[in-house]
Amino acid sequence: MKFAVLLAIFPVLALAGCATVPERDGLPRIHYAQNASIGGVVAATTRRPTEADVRASEALWRRGLGQAIACRQPRLDVLRAAIAGAAELATMSAVATDGDGRVDDALLKRYGKDLLGQMLVVGDRPPAARCRQVQQWSDQVRDDGQEAIGRAISKGLLPLL
Repeated sequence: MKFAVLLAIFPVLALAGCATVPERDGLPRIHYAQNASIGGVVAATTRRPTEADVRASEALWRRGLGQAIACRQPRLDVLRAAIAGAAELATMSAVATDGDGRVDDALLKRYGKDLLGQMLVVGDRPPAARCRQVQQWSDQVRDDGQEAIGRAISKGLLPLL
């Protein structure tokens, strides 16, 4: 019986200990937007990010999107990944600000401005292996972000504009 209880709560305990700036290979992941859109225990057990976590995640998104642009990915694909990143950063900033749910508008303005600048002044193309890695990353975060946004809309957590 005790073992069954441990098995039931293990995923919750594991989630509570997740890193607050989820990334792999120097590329950010969708974490907070997914968990917030799921709600319930998942959202409640997700560690709250700090302002430093939000800034670190913003830098990861900026770098990842810049590499996607430098790898000459189609602009629409980059924009879709960027929307996922905006949802993640907005969720992180809303949770980080004392839990009051306010999104840091300056963060999103800076994020959009940086993305536009990167699209206008394209950096050097990374090696082919990194471009393949960045392509897989942008496809994954785009899909994860769209899923999280769709779920949030269907639950009434994110009003349609």
